[in-house]
Amino acid sequence: MRFRGWLALLGAAAIAVSACSTTDSRIRRQQTLFEGYPPEVQQNIRNGGIEIGYGPEMVRMALGEPDRKIQVQSGDGASEIWTYRKSVPGFSVGMGSGGTIGSRVGVGTRVTMGEPPRSEDRVVVEFWEGRVSRFELATK
Repeated sequence: MRFRGWLALLGAAAIAVSACSTTDSRIRRQQTLFEGYPPEVQQNIRNGGIEIGYGPEMVRMALGEPDRKIQVQSGDGASEIWTYRKSVPGFSVGMGSGGTIGSRVGVGTRVTMGEPPRSEDRVVVEFWEGRVSRFELATK
């Protein structure tokens, strides 16, 4: 029984490690394609940078899979917007008390101040005809 527990833990750890995506691991998955880029583009991708004119595969190598993809239609045609988000932890200070009366009645109070955790855009990339036409980087 103990062996099964360790085996399950080892399997879960393997899945967790393989799910982690780094710039180097993303480049290794497309090494041949990456080696075809000019040296300055390779360095920029290694640094997690993108530029106008990059294709989706270049952006994926630099930044990974986006958190959200949106198709946008306009009079000029269609574009695709990729959004990369970051989680911002919240902070709160609270105090509370509680108790029960008898066996079925609960009583409690709670006071909390602060901000809840939230998610905000880190990078927004717009593709037009399969190439980066615009991108925004969060300054925070």
